[in-house]
Amino acid sequence: MQGHIRKRTHTTKAGKETVNWYVVLDVGRDANGKRRQKWHGGFRTRKEAEVARTKIVGDLHDGTYTEPTRLTLREWVEDKWLPTVETQVKPRTFESYRRNMSHHVLPTLGGRSIRDIGPGQLNSLYAELLANGRRNGPGGLSAKTVRYIHTILHKALADALDAGLVATNVAERGGCA
Repeated sequence: MQGHIRKRTHTTKAGKETVNWYVVLDVGRDANGKRRQKWHGGFRTRKEAEVARTKIVGDLHDGTYTEPTRLTLREWVEDKWLPTVETQVKPRTFESYRRNMSHHVLPTLGGRSIRDIGPGQLNSLYAELLANGRRNGPGGLSAKTVRYIHTILHKALADALDAGLVATNVAERGGCA
């Protein structure tokens, strides 16, 4: 599978013409036999699109390709992950997962796309929790609590990896207190 490059032009209300380049991949056929394509785009030059196409096709052949998604960490955790985990763990464990995610992780990382979270953001979150993580007063959380939050986040991202939403579990690479 090679994919191809597509040029699209658009005229703004002011009459200015803009050009965007897109990488288009054929990703097989759906259950009805209809051809499925994924567009990756908004590149300003053809060269940028060619570089992206090479990387995307390489990921596809390596088995690390993930389809583009705008799903945020908050949407993943609240709408999909927590309801699934609730059936797999004891009620108090589930409540601990929900509480720690909603109090400590989602206020900081919840608005980010799940694909855009990296080890740097996780390390910053952990450092902030150690320094100023308490909700009811000054001070930070204990190292043990931050490690527990890391464990929960690692599980959520591992399940996102299994669901094909992310290419890697960045919590495996990110350090923890």
